[in-house]
Parts: sequence; C-alpha cells; structure tokens
Amino acid sequence: MTGTARGHCPPQADSMSFFGIMKLNIKYLTLIGKSRVMEGYLMTNKAEIVKLTSAEISALWAANINISVVICMMTHFIETCADPEILTLLEETKHLAEKHKSQIEQLFIKEKIVVPEGFKTEKHVIPKATKLFSDLYYIQCVIQMSKFGVASHTTGLTVSSREDVRKLFNTLMDDVAQLYHHVVSKMQEKGIYVRLPYMNYPSEVDFVNKENFLTGWLGRRRSLLGIEVTHLLINAMQNEMGMQICTAFSQVTQDRELREYFLRGKNLCKHIVSSIHDVLQESEVPAANSWDHGVTNSTVAPFSQQ
Repeated sequence: MTGTARGHCPPQADSMSFFGIMKLNIKYLTLIGKSRVMEGYLMTNKAEIVKLTSAEISALWAANINISVVICMMTHFIETCADPEILTLLEETKHLAEKHKSQIEQLFIKEKIVVPEGFKTEKHVIPKATKLFSDLYYIQCVIQMSKFGVASHTTGLTVSSREDVRKLFNTLMDDVAQLYHHVVSKMQEKGIYVRLPYMNYPSEVDFVNKENFLTGWLGRRRSLLGIEVTHLLINAMQNEMGMQICTAFSQVTQDRELREYFLRGKNLCKHIVSSIHDVLQESEVPAANSWDHGVTNSTVAPFSQQ
C-alpha cells in the first residue's frame, strides 16, 4: 500500500472494482436466468427426457396386441350380427379399441419404439365369412373383454411411473369401464344377464380359531366362503365360453393338428366346469345359470389359422 493512505484506493482501483463487480453481477444473473430457463424446460419436457421403463413398455406392448385381437373379432361380429342393439355395442367396442390402439402407437412413435405387429384385420379376418357364433355369444364376449380390459389397464396404471403413461392407462381404464356399464345395462334390459348367486347378509362377525379351516380334500370340509364362490363361478363361466370357442374353431379349421388341439382345450374346459360344479353342489351352492352361447354349424373359418 506504498504511497496510499490506509483505507483509501486510487480512483483507477475504485473504477476497476466497480466495473468488475458489475460484470460479476451480470454474469451471475445471466447464469441464474439460464438455470431457470433450463429448469422450466425440464419441468415442461420431463416426459420426453425420462425414458419409459421396462414395465411401461411391456404393459403398453401387451395392451396393443390384445386390442388388435379385439378389433379382429369385432370386425367379424359386426359383419354378421343380426340384433341391432347388440350391433351398437359391438360398434362401440370396435371404436374404442381403434382409438386406444392409435393412442398407444402414437406414444411408441414419439418414443422412437417400433410399433408391434399385432393382428391386422386385412391379414387375419376373412371377409364375408359365414356366421360362426350367435349374437348372444357376441355380447357375452364383449362383457368378458371389458372385464379383462379393466383389470389389465389397472395393472398397467399401477406399474407405470411416467405421468403421461399413467394418464393414458387411466383413460383406457375409464373408457372400458364405461363400456362394461353399457353392456351390463343392455343385457339386463334384454333379460340375458346372469347374476351370481345370492347369500344371506352377515349378521355377526366370526373369527377363524382352528387350523382345520384350511382343510383340503382330507377331513370334514367347511362351507365355501362368499369370495370362494365368486371365484369358482367366474372361473366356470369363463371356461364355458372357452368351451364354445374351442368347439367353434375345431369345426372350421382344416389343420388336423389344430383341430386336435382345440378339442383337447374343449375337453379341458368341460372337465374344469364339471369339477367346479361338484364343489359348489357339495356346499349346496347353486351354479349360475349359463345361457347357451351358441355355435353355428358353419365350417368356414372367419379368422386366419394364426
């Protein structure tokens, strides 16, 4: 500090310090501005930056393929349906399926993920094929598809992390749930909806005190629980539909190996249904009345061998 009084700086030093500080402040403010801009970009583009997880890709991929099967089946059903009320539900189902398939494929394209091949109608649906199922089977098929759709889209929602994927699965689930309401209401109006058995309302709380509550085939068995009856009957109804579809496909396929495969499936479904009815009868639970879904005598395949 030679030649300068303590606590005083020459004018040049004061000037340099002032401009130096101003430059630092400007640089600092610029960095803050860039940081905030980048933060805003990250917030608005987080969906593009965060990649899809394996669970999200798998759920979307499976949904896309399943939906393509629905479109193929609805295409034949619509072409051969005679009941105008059921036809309306079939058209609604196909419309939803095409919309959902498009939404999933748009996300794949946006993420630069290859779109699944799936089942294309022009390749797997034989136009103007003879009617293979009754209209009653058509509406039963739609209600089973809607049940499966609600369950699978709920799973897709719960395994997804990215917000846009969660919202997509939530939309798919809401749409299919609305379709389920429409189908149930229409079946009830037409008097073809099969309800599960009723039970007495619980009047007291009971607790399990003994391990023999879980007794299997050995020893004295207790009556079935309400939840057990529910699962058994749903299983029986699904296998009855499986029996019908195996019967239908076995009579239209020209491939001997496939025919034997379908007949084996039919016999397996028949055995499962019979076993379930035996268990229900043992507990004096009436099996839900099943409508004759109906397979026509057509020998013309409406779908490809695949």
